Amino acid sequence: MRRLFVFLTTTAFAFACEGVYIPPCSMFDTAKAVFVGTAIASKPFGPTRYRIEEAITGIQPGMHEIDVGAATCDLTGAVGEKYLVIVHQFQTPRDHGFSDFVPIEEAAEYIDFARRLVRGESVTTINGWTAANVPQPIVRFKMEVDKTPGLSGVEITAAKDGKQYRTSSVAGRFHLPVPQPGTYRVTATYAGYASTDEEYEAEVRPRSFAEL
Repeated sequence: MRRLFVFLTTTAFAFACEGVYIPPCSMFDTAKAVFVGTAIASKPFGPTRYRIEEAITGIQPGMHEIDVGAATCDLTGAVGEKYLVIVHQFQTPRDHGFSDFVPIEEAAEYIDFARRLVRGESVTTINGWTAANVPQPIVRFKMEVDKTPGLSGVEITAAKDGKQYRTSSVAGRFHLPVPQPGTYRVTATYAGYASTDEEYEAEVRPRSFAEL
């Protein structure tokens, strides 16, 4: 039987030159600032200057441009491109500061999530990726970087306290709102395929996504 792979990750913070994937949504509550901006100047291993297009949180009134470094040493914003930028530390006289950024074409769900948090809404969602015949630890990487096609129509069920919540994947992605934080048992089913694990565990924190 063919294998169905669901990407599972736990939230972890790792900056500097680490290669750990951190869901952008998990950074918002601790971020110094979040904004949408266009890179207008950049240099290797140095800060990137952004023109602020939308200040979501943490940007002082009247600030139109900002310099900030990247959390990963060899990454900088490409001049002329637009990003969602998550600032972890502002630039100081002795430090470039550091940030993570997401290309605007991949950032719609994260921008919506950040706006909702700023409005004070309660947001708890389980998100994930589904693909066939791809090693589980690299499902997200293969889909986002190598553009490996994902599976549509995978039935996702999350269960907690005797209640179940369901959705289906679209082009390998799924977004399943759940009513409250806590630990959910998640299963994935797709005709003709067997899931790598019979059940996944998603720990949904307040004001956060859990990503599978």
